[in-house]
Amino acid sequence: MSISVETEGTTFRVNINGRFNRSVIKQDLMLTEHANAMTLPSISLIEVDFTGSEEHDTASLGWLVNLVRDIKAHKKQIKLTNVPSALHALAKLSNVDELIFDENLNDK
Repeated sequence: MSISVETEGTTFRVNINGRFNRSVIKQDLMLTEHANAMTLPSISLIEVDFTGSEEHDTASLGWLVNLVRDIKAHKKQIKLTNVPSALHALAKLSNVDELIFDENLNDK
């Protein structure tokens, strides 16, 4: 798995590529590495693009739940794009789909 980030104006963009499951996810991987950039006053939107991700499991769901929680705690908006159907299904089975895919998120 690789995570690439870029800042464009007030948007902090995160691109997830490759395997995104328990074998590669470290606890709060993106949050610890990029927390300062995400909390800058100039950033108002964090966009997470799952286009290149594959092999999703409950670890990737947990990572996403923590990410959404932390971004909302910093009063930022979050936009998830190209969320895989497997991740949607896991969220629904785990009863966290409304938490993750609320009105602030475009890719339901």
